[in-house]
Amino acid sequence: MAETAGNSTARIMEEGKVFALETYHKLEDEAKKKLEALSTLDRIPFFVGITGVLINLLLLLSWFDVGWSKGFGLYNGEAFEVHASLGSVMFGPKGEYTKYVSGCEGKVSCSLSVLAGECSTEASTYVATLKPSETSEAIWCQLRNAGGATNGLMWLGFLPGLLATIITGLYSAKEIPKVAEWFAIAESNGVTLQYQKIGMCVSWATLCLFMFVAMITYASQIPDSLGIGPVILEGSYGVLRLCFLLSAMCGALLTTNLFELWNPVNVSEAWAEFAETELFTAKKALYLVLMVQAVLYLLLSVQVVAWEVLLVFICGYYLDAKVTNLMLLYLVLVGVSILLDLISICYMPAFSDMSSVDAFGNTIFIIIFLLKFCTVGIIYLYEKECEKEGPYVTQLDDNGHADEDDIAE
Repeated sequence: MAETAGNSTARIMEEGKVFALETYHKLEDEAKKKLEALSTLDRIPFFVGITGVLINLLLLLSWFDVGWSKGFGLYNGEAFEVHASLGSVMFGPKGEYTKYVSGCEGKVSCSLSVLAGECSTEASTYVATLKPSETSEAIWCQLRNAGGATNGLMWLGFLPGLLATIITGLYSAKEIPKVAEWFAIAESNGVTLQYQKIGMCVSWATLCLFMFVAMITYASQIPDSLGIGPVILEGSYGVLRLCFLLSAMCGALLTTNLFELWNPVNVSEAWAEFAETELFTAKKALYLVLMVQAVLYLLLSVQVVAWEVLLVFICGYYLDAKVTNLMLLYLVLVGVSILLDLISICYMPAFSDMSSVDAFGNTIFIIIFLLKFCTVGIIYLYEKECEKEGPYVTQLDDNGHADEDDIAE
């Protein structure tokens, strides 16, 4: 009976594996058909254009959100948690105390112009300590001016950003007859293909420049304190940082593609190697885990830019070049990062006490922490797979260089 049950279980598992493989190949075939339907589009400009739409949407969503900075302000001798946008503030985590502020009765958020008044530096003080018992108008004025300058820079950057997205999207579809007619008209009027490429790159560079200047302006001009403790940058500022990173990557990718600053054959080889790798293998799992980690590190930039993102590239290069030294370097660095992550997790407050942005960032942080263990385990399985296939590891020569034939550059 036990032997029969074991054979039945093995048969079910084998059938399940076959079904999963058939499903995977069907989905793969459907994906190839959809890609073939888009074959008339220039892939990289198309991808950059879609990302540009996402960037503009994120900027619009974060623009007026009351989550740019946070601090503790004083009003009539009481301390309130204050959340600031570019033009207004909320007293209390949800603005529940704003209605008690003079001039903001019955409101959830209060305009910084109302609080700034005449930007007077005078403020009432406590009798015993002579310290301010109320946040002065000058501090609210400084916060208002920082928000106003950042708002203006973001509007100026939004225009070339929107233009960059539209032009890049049209350029990706230049093989479509109607769009080709528009480009032909532009060329007949002196706007050659070279000028079109330069215009796209300049638009993306301008967007990056304005976003960077907006970030540095807000970070440098907001007051150090609203009365008690420091002022902390919040989620909307983090979204601006995420948009800056995305814009910089898209601009660099588009520029290298338009002016052929890289060899697309090598990239195609790397993609072909990933696509041709069997699904239920350690190598494929390692590819997928590294991709997931790269995306998570990008999302984590809303809270903080982590140095550990370099580990993804080190491990990815090891997977591509198969150099033992890179694997050892990755294992040492990931071990150190795990120990540092444990300290951060132990110090982490309860999720119920976190803001929505902190909860979002810390959730991603914990997922990445767990994926590091998965990555180390998959590397072990990958090494075992390679041992069965025979020697594979690229050895370094006397000058520390790997055999170029084994590396997809």
